[in-house]
Amino acid sequence: EANEAERRRQQSLKESARQLESADARLEELERAAARGQRSIADLKSRKATLERQIEETKLAVRRAEARSDEILKDQMVLERRLLEATAATREREKAVKEEGEQFAVIRHRLEARIQETDDECSQAADRLRKLQAQQRAQEAAWKEEEQALLRECESVEAYAAEQQARLATLQAEVDDREKEAEQQRRLRERRAEEVAKEREAERQADAAKAQADMDRREQELLRERDEVLANLRAQIDSLNQQIEQKRRAKESQEDVVAEVEKRLAELQQQAARKQALAEECGQLEEAVKEKVERRDELQARARDLNEKLAAKDEELAELDRAARRLADKLEEEKRLRQHVNDIAAEVNDAQLRFESERATHEQAISDKERRRDRVKEELRAAENDVQRIRESGAADVDALARKVSALKAEIAEKESALQAATRENAQKQAIISEYEEERRRL
Repeated sequence: EANEAERRRQQSLKESARQLESADARLEELERAAARGQRSIADLKSRKATLERQIEETKLAVRRAEARSDEILKDQMVLERRLLEATAATREREKAVKEEGEQFAVIRHRLEARIQETDDECSQAADRLRKLQAQQRAQEAAWKEEEQALLRECESVEAYAAEQQARLATLQAEVDDREKEAEQQRRLRERRAEEVAKEREAERQADAAKAQADMDRREQELLRERDEVLANLRAQIDSLNQQIEQKRRAKESQEDVVAEVEKRLAELQQQAARKQALAEECGQLEEAVKEKVERRDELQARARDLNEKLAAKDEELAELDRAARRLADKLEEEKRLRQHVNDIAAEVNDAQLRFESERATHEQAISDKERRRDRVKEELRAAENDVQRIRESGAADVDALARKVSALKAEIAEKESALQAATRENAQKQAIISEYEEERRRL
C-alpha cells in the first residue's frame, strides 16, 4: 500500500510536472502574446503619431488655405472696388465722350452748314459768272452788229470814210496808247494779285501752322482735362470765325480796290475794262472757292483728329476690359484654391476612414486579448484546482506551485494593467477622433 501510494504520488507529481510544463508553455505563449500586444501597441502609437502629424499637417494646410482664401477674398474685394471705380470712371468718361461727341456733332453740323453756305456762295458766284459771260457774249454780238453797221456806212460814204480814216488812225494811236497803258495797269494788277496771293498764302500757312500748334496743344490738354479742350476748341472756332470775317472784310476791301481800278480803267477803255473785270471776278471767285475747299479740308482734318481721340478713348475702355478679365482670372484661381481645400478635406476624410479601420482592427485585437485573458483565467482556475489537489499531496510542491501561481497572477496583473493602459489609450484615441471629427465638421 505504501508503494502504491508512493507510485500514485509519483504519478501525481509527474502529472503536476506535466501541468507545470504546460503552464510554462502557456506562460511563454502568453509572453509571446504580450510581446505581440506590445508591438501592436507600439505600432498603434506610431500610427497614432503619424495620424496626429498628418492631422497637424492637414490643419496647417487648412489654415494656410484659409489664410490664402482670406487674402484672395481681400484681393477680390479690392479688385471689385477697383472695378467699380473703373466702371464709374468709364461711365463718366463715356458720358464726357458722349457730350464731347454731341458738341463735336453740333460743331460739325455748324461747319457743314457753313460749308454748305460756302458751296451756295460758290454756286451763286458761278451763276453770276455765267450771267457775266452771257452779257459779254451779248455785248460782243452787239459790237459785231455795230461794226457791220459801221462798215456799211463806210461803204456808202467814201469821202466821209477818208476823213474817218484819218480820225481812225488818230483814234487807233490813242487806242494803242490806251492799250499800252491798260497793259501796264494789267501787269500792275497782276503783280498786286500775285502779292495778294502770296500774302494770302503766307496767312494761310501761318493759320495752318497756328492751327497745327493749337491742335497739338489741344491734344496735350485733352489728356489732362477735357473741359479745357472744349473751351480751347470754342475759342479756336471763335478765332477762326473772326479770321473768316476778317478775310471776308479784307476780300471786300480788295474787291472795292479792284472795282475802283476797274472803274478807272473803264474810263480809259470801257470794253477792255469789262473784260478784265470779268476775268478778275472769275479769278477771285476761283480763289474764294479754293479757300473754302482748303477750309473744308482743314475742318475734315480736325474731325479726323477728333475721331482719333475717340479711338484713344476706346483703347482706354479696352484696357479696362482687360483689367476685368484679369480679375476674372484671379477669381478662377480662387476657385482652384477652393478645389484644393476640398481635395485636402477629402484626404482628411480618407485618413479618418483609415484611422477608423485601424481602430476597428485595434478593438478586434483588444477583444482577442480579452478572450485570451479569459482563457488564461480559466487555466489559472484549473491550475489553482490542481494546486489544491497537489497541496493535499505535498507542501513543497504546493509552495512551488504557489510561487508559480503568484508569478502567473503578477503577470496577469501586468497584462491587465497593460490592457487597461491600452483601453485608456483607446479612449484617448476616441477623444482625439471625436475632436478631429468636430474640427472637420467645423472646417
